[in-house]
Amino acid sequence: MAFLLVAKSDQPFSTLWELSTQNVYKWGVTGSTVVEYLFKISNRSDFRKLGEGLEIFKAMDPETNSTDPEVHLRKVKQGGYAYISDQVPMDMWVAIDCDLRIMDERVIPLPFIVGLHNNSAYLNAFNEQILDIDQMGLYNQWKSHWWPMEGHCSDDSGHDSRPLTLLETQAAFYILSIGLIIGAVALIVEYFWTGGFCVLLRRNMADIWCAKGF
Repeated sequence: MAFLLVAKSDQPFSTLWELSTQNVYKWGVTGSTVVEYLFKISNRSDFRKLGEGLEIFKAMDPETNSTDPEVHLRKVKQGGYAYISDQVPMDMWVAIDCDLRIMDERVIPLPFIVGLHNNSAYLNAFNEQILDIDQMGLYNQWKSHWWPMEGHCSDDSGHDSRPLTLLETQAAFYILSIGLIIGAVALIVEYFWTGGFCVLLRRNMADIWCAKGF
C-alpha cells in the first residue's frame, strides 16, 4: 500500500532504514493515515526512526504532514524530499513525469488497503481476501486490464542518462585520434605503393598509361 516516491537523482539511500538514518532528505506522509499511525506503534526500528523524524519535520514544516497529495508532490519535485503514500497516485505521477521514481521497498507489502472501524466483525474476512488477491496476482491483472496507463518514460533499470565524465570524453577523443592516424598512414602507404606500381608499368609497358592513384 505505502510506497516511497522521490525525485529521480542520486539518492543517498536505497532502503527505508537508510532513509531514516541519513540527514539529507526529509520525508512526509499524508496526514491522518494508517502510515503515520504505523510509524508510531511499530516495533520495527526503521519505522520508529521514520516516525521520530516525521515528528521533527512536522514541527519544522507542517506540509510534511499535509492531507493534500499535491503538496507532497510539489515538495518531491523541489528535491531533498521523500513522500510515503499509497501506490495509485504515485503510478499516475510517474507515468507522466520522467523525473520521478518509486523506490522498490514497500512500507506495507500490499498494493492497497481497506479502512474499517475498530473491532470490526469483517476485519479477518477482509484481511484474508486482500492477501489472496495480492498473492494470486489478481490486483496486477485487474490493473493492467482496467487501467492500462503506460508512461512515456523509458525503463530506468540502470539506464538513466548521465553527463560524460572528463575521463570518458578524453578516451573518446583518443580513440578518434588513433583512427585518424591509422587512416592517414593507410593513405600515405597507398599513395607511395600506387606511385611505384605506376612507374614499373611505364618502364615495362610503354603503351599503357597509368593515372595517378590507379
